[in-house]
Amino acid sequence: MQEPDLSRLLDLAVAGAAATAVLTTAVELDVTTVLSTRPPGLTVAEAAEDLGLPARSAAQLLTAMACLGLAEADGDRFRPSALAHRHLRPDELGYAGDYVRFVQQRAPWGELTAHLSGSARPAGFAEGQESAYRPDDEVLRQFWSGIHPLSQAAGAAVPDVVEMSGRRRLLDVGGGTGGFALGLCERLPELSATVFELPFVAEIARSYVKDDPVGTRVEVADGDFTAGPLPGGHDVVALVNVLHNWDEAQGAALLRACHRALEPGGVLLVVEHMVDAVGPGSTTSALVGLLMVLETVGGRTYHTTEHVDAVMAAGFTGATVVPLPGQAIGSHVVTARS
Repeated sequence: MQEPDLSRLLDLAVAGAAATAVLTTAVELDVTTVLSTRPPGLTVAEAAEDLGLPARSAAQLLTAMACLGLAEADGDRFRPSALAHRHLRPDELGYAGDYVRFVQQRAPWGELTAHLSGSARPAGFAEGQESAYRPDDEVLRQFWSGIHPLSQAAGAAVPDVVEMSGRRRLLDVGGGTGGFALGLCERLPELSATVFELPFVAEIARSYVKDDPVGTRVEVADGDFTAGPLPGGHDVVALVNVLHNWDEAQGAALLRACHRALEPGGVLLVVEHMVDAVGPGSTTSALVGLLMVLETVGGRTYHTTEHVDAVMAAGFTGATVVPLPGQAIGSHVVTARS
């Protein structure tokens, strides 16, 4: 019998925390922008001077970034990787640095044992409050800033895996800053959209929508999907990164509300991190599930078959699930018809 690989355990103990620290530090120091100042890249000495770091520290940081795919080494020079250039430069539309900051500030991973046992209050919940969504939460506002470009990218990617031709009007339930709706409208010129959100989030959404090239086709409506009916008149309803925040009963109630609001023959889109086959391919989805233990009262990651079953139980027909490759806010899309 082959001995288990102890190095894998050490990777989990050391590399995971260290890799997170490297990513967070790269965002804090804006290393990607610094490495972009001269197209051939920077030497360690040049990067150290521009970053204000000792040469030894700069060398180790840049080497670690290169090993993690955040930079590329070319001889004695370092330049940003394509991933970092697209998502770690504040001047890029796909900038994810604010989301990185949010995750590090909000998610108390060091307290996971207490949260799993139920002895710790979910992160972001003030004592006596039933929701983490509060207008005065500046860390949560950082979340909205960070998630916007990721949601927009997912919206633009959906037509690559789901047939959307002929669809006219989207209702994005709990649509956050409107990123998903804007991304989908960018791909589908005939589509217009309504983003349905809590009033204080809706105000944030309006600030994004008004500055977007397709923003004239997106309206933002104030509301609470837990407290009343959803707006009608739409042939597409989307739930993007919504259901994982709730337990099965609350999710089922929301799916029934979506079914009631959707026009006959309309399409439901559920975009989520979903566990497919338990194993390395579902690692991110599984960890998102643990994040929900840290941050919500009843939320979790659901299996693809659980999503399909819940959608069918709500009255939809023809539910199918397809992968959504390369997207940060979801691994799969469930589609169904009203």
